[in-house]
Amino acid sequence: MVIETAAHFGWIILISPEAIPPLSWIWKAKKKGVRFHIATRAKLQHLTIETLLCFNGRFEWQKAVISRAEHVFFFETGPLYKSIIVDTGLGERSAYREALPSLLDKIETDHNWIHNYRDKHQTKYPEDQKEDILPEDYIAVPLQSGRDRQIINDSEVTVRGFVHEVTEAARRTGTRIVFKPHPRDFESDHMDWVLDQYLDGDQITRTNAEIGSFLEKSNFVCVINSGSSIDAFFRSRYVIQRGFSLHDKAGVSSFSRELKEAFENALNESREERTGRERAQRRYLTWLKNDYLYCYEKSVVPTSQGLMHHIEKLQSFLKEQSHAE
Repeated sequence: MVIETAAHFGWIILISPEAIPPLSWIWKAKKKGVRFHIATRAKLQHLTIETLLCFNGRFEWQKAVISRAEHVFFFETGPLYKSIIVDTGLGERSAYREALPSLLDKIETDHNWIHNYRDKHQTKYPEDQKEDILPEDYIAVPLQSGRDRQIINDSEVTVRGFVHEVTEAARRTGTRIVFKPHPRDFESDHMDWVLDQYLDGDQITRTNAEIGSFLEKSNFVCVINSGSSIDAFFRSRYVIQRGFSLHDKAGVSSFSRELKEAFENALNESREERTGRERAQRRYLTWLKNDYLYCYEKSVVPTSQGLMHHIEKLQSFLKEQSHAE
């Protein structure tokens, strides 16, 4: 999509001086007439950027590029199957974060789509399809990769610190924890070593079970700010967050720095509270599909025109918000 969009609009692609793309990717882009700049310090000193479309934006080398741009839009892989986030900021820096509670009040839930999506057990990771025996009555704790930029930028804890906090809260509340390592954790050996410090084979265990079954059979879910929380919303699970995110103020999850108290709140959730939370989760999922994400499922194949239409919709929202203020 990046190459096609750059070719369609005649945009220049800026690439990292530390991570040059494969020659096959560069050759494909050149065949379509796309121009490149390597984002060296010397090049950026003389470069003025009116509009920048930036992948992720959380990498160190990108900061100098972003500082040269008048308008910046970020994009990255979205939480729904084959979807793309386009926003002026990611995670807690999203343009929609503060307005999200009021936006959800206007959403009519798409119940059929939610049920169909959940039943397909779609996942971003094809290798995450393993079978495993799961215990009864447990808190599901899907872990993120230690290199996840969402943790580095939008969280107060590391994965290792989070594992420690979760384990301590479980022991103080007498609850059972099942950790699930990320299926593409590039530091899996280190994470194995971290988990081995806490696992006891009974109260604190781990699994490689498929994410849908893992969340479906749990009592509730605890994450830093993993995209697995979206999978949990499809299953109406109570979600505790230790990190920040787009939706942490929308009533769909519970942010907490004190996990013992958070576990107790989850265990003691009233029927009225549960009804309100599940309603908010369904509206949030519908909003993600209809309004927030540029999704492959809408157009089968993402196009440059479709992406620009999505950016225009975001610009319209920003203009409405500025007038409201």
